Amino acid sequence: FFGLLLSIIKISSANHVLHGVGAEISNVDIECNSNNIIVSVTTHDDFNGMIYPKGLSKNSSCLTEYEHAGSKISYKLPLRSCNTMSHDVDEGTLEFFNTVVIQPH
Repeated sequence: FFGLLLSIIKISSANHVLHGVGAEISNVDIECNSNNIIVSVTTHDDFNGMIYPKGLSKNSSCLTEYEHAGSKISYKLPLRSCNTMSHDVDEGTLEFFNTVVIQPH
């Protein structure tokens, strides 16, 4: 059994507010699997931007770029890399945590 603590950060440039065109997030779903976490994000408009773990914006294996991706996008986060950390909660239970950045352009 494992649990999950996932923080989601949305970054905007000085010219955008957090609810700028194509950047407003209407829903986030998290799916935990044995090897990865799938983060599904729904926006009000087509998403153009990047999703990556905090601190890894330059790591191409952990960063995914989206162009005209539609309003529902999925990001796959591995459990054993890309700054995903685990913690033994009790016998047989692991908790995984990471901070994911959603950065529209």
